[in-house]
Amino acid sequence: MNGGMKRGEIARNVTRGAFFLAVEKVAALISGMVYFALMLRWLGPTNYGILTLATSVTGFAAMLTLNFEVFLERYAAEYESRGRLDLVTRALGLSMALKVGLGLVASAVVLGLAPHLATQFNVPQLTQLLPVMVAMVACDGLYTTGRSLLFGIQRFEWVGGLSLIFHIAKTVMVGLLWWSQQGLMAMAVGLTVITVAQALLFAGAAWFIMSRAPRSPRAAEKVDEDLPMLRQMIGYCLPLLGARAAFISGQNLGKLVLAKFIDATQLGYFTFAFQTIERFVELVYALPSVLLPSLTHLVAREERERLAWVFEEAFRLVQVAACAVAWGVFTFSPELTRYIGSPLFMPSLGMLQVLALVPIARTAQQPLTMLFQAMRRPGYVFGLALAKLLTEVAGYFLLL
Repeated sequence: MNGGMKRGEIARNVTRGAFFLAVEKVAALISGMVYFALMLRWLGPTNYGILTLATSVTGFAAMLTLNFEVFLERYAAEYESRGRLDLVTRALGLSMALKVGLGLVASAVVLGLAPHLATQFNVPQLTQLLPVMVAMVACDGLYTTGRSLLFGIQRFEWVGGLSLIFHIAKTVMVGLLWWSQQGLMAMAVGLTVITVAQALLFAGAAWFIMSRAPRSPRAAEKVDEDLPMLRQMIGYCLPLLGARAAFISGQNLGKLVLAKFIDATQLGYFTFAFQTIERFVELVYALPSVLLPSLTHLVAREERERLAWVFEEAFRLVQVAACAVAWGVFTFSPELTRYIGSPLFMPSLGMLQVLALVPIARTAQQPLTMLFQAMRRPGYVFGLALAKLLTEVAGYFLLL
């Protein structure tokens, strides 16, 4: 009876998380397509390629803030299961301080390199865009730690609700900028303002929830746990940082490499195809990502049989969803290109059809990733991400 209740509890948590995150992802997919279609028609292939280059630079800079937020995704669930919400709060403050501090350093690096990057890639607009967009790097830690905390303690309704607001805001922003006939610089400013506002709201929501959480009796103990927690945080996060570096490289390094061989227009075509695929991949990601808190609870309770059952069911479901998405993208690629990108982006149709296989490859390892993180095996996650990076880089050279 007790085991059944536990299985029912896990099923409710996973179902609730999948529902709210699926609502977010579907809304992101729909609003993102509208946002994408408006932006592509407004900017055109060349300006979109320039914006892509700028966001790739800031994406790499954000990686310099490291990945201390992922500690919260797993250990917030474990601390909560142990009744130690005081440790959750401590971990939130420590990871946020580290991320924000490193974000300021990374922002200074981008500002210093902006003129050199503009010359290196022969895109003078970078000297104007990067000083504005660097604010997104500085505030990255607020957003990522806030979201990871809400995710780790399974406040999926907060994650989905706040994200939905900003998906809609971005779409409205692009429509207004296009209607008022603004330029590329206005897009950079608008995108930065929305990103900063999102970061502040997620961080505020995380602190608000933790301030209202009941304190455990051990919270008042005079024990300095910051240093041991920092060591544990580094040991868990460093391998996952390698995995994140491989993932970011697969997205941004490929674009930077392509920028050395093709012009901004061709880069815009490629980015359209890649970003279209990514929107569908994110939809499938909602299924395995909600497993991490529940898997962590099972690992903490040492319930191996139930852990294996949950993983097997999730793996089958994710594979079926990924294959269905890949088939849909390939079948309707002409319509996606024509109606989302407009006839201006029809030269990217072949790229989109080739990249339609990405959802299968990208999501195949996600249940394993969640399982390894729950079992404190982040080194395995790094190995899988590195193998995927090598495959993607080989794909870039084939496209060239």
